[in-house]
Amino acid sequence: MGKKRTFAVRRMLGTFAVVAALGGGFYAFTASNTFSAGTNAAGQGSGTVSGYTVGVPIYTLLASDPSKITSFQFSIAGGVTASTVVKASLVSGTWVACSVGSISAGAGTATCSYGAGSEPSVSVVSSLNVVAAN
Repeated sequence: MGKKRTFAVRRMLGTFAVVAALGGGFYAFTASNTFSAGTNAAGQGSGTVSGYTVGVPIYTLLASDPSKITSFQFSIAGGVTASTVVKASLVSGTWVACSVGSISAGAGTATCSYGAGSEPSVSVVSSLNVVAAN
């Protein structure tokens, strides 16, 4: 009986030693993670959002049907650059892309043109809405 007991104890100790060695090895791998000191960053901030100054629009009527607007233009100032994107709407829900002509001292003239067949009637124009962003 004593031999069986001694063998069982040795076997248990051997199994424990293998498990401890493996556990220590895995710990070594997980404990060796390193992070390089880079310039990765995250953060939050705020700043003032200032709007643009939009001038009174000038409309161009469709030559074949003067009850429709084919294009319009307006001055826009307050930090306009070559990368400023401008869109405008004369009819709710209908936006048209605008191009900004020559820019001087942060101001320019935006021209917005409707494609053939999409010109709005003068009678449905209610307001000028402009969205611009750099």
